[in-house]
Amino acid sequence: WRAALVVVYVLGAAASLATDLGRFDATVRPFVPVYTALLVGTAVTAIALDTRAGIGAALFLVSDALISAGVIGRVDAGAPWHQVTVMVLYLLSIFLITAGVLNREARTRRIAADGFDITQRTDCWPRLP
Repeated sequence: WRAALVVVYVLGAAASLATDLGRFDATVRPFVPVYTALLVGTAVTAIALDTRAGIGAALFLVSDALISAGVIGRVDAGAPWHQVTVMVLYLLSIFLITAGVLNREARTRRIAADGFDITQRTDCWPRLP
């Protein structure tokens, strides 16, 4: 399911760029695909790391998509619902990404405490739990 989600991220980003790139100011237009690629890369990395982190990264994508929609005039960026939604999604995303990273670290420590040497390469390493 994670691979399918990666495909959704990539297709969503491509569709967003195809429909909205021309609406951005010419001075920032070259940077929009780069920033989009960074966001998608972060989301893909996060979902590979931990489910919570992946959900947080997806919420971050939605938050930034709302900001983008406000910048290009698709929605009223000054509307209270827009500002509140962006901030709630942003805060929740940062919380979930942090919780996911900490959860992954705790799992790694538990595995190491059980006597498994996490620095030793094996046939199946690297392998996500």
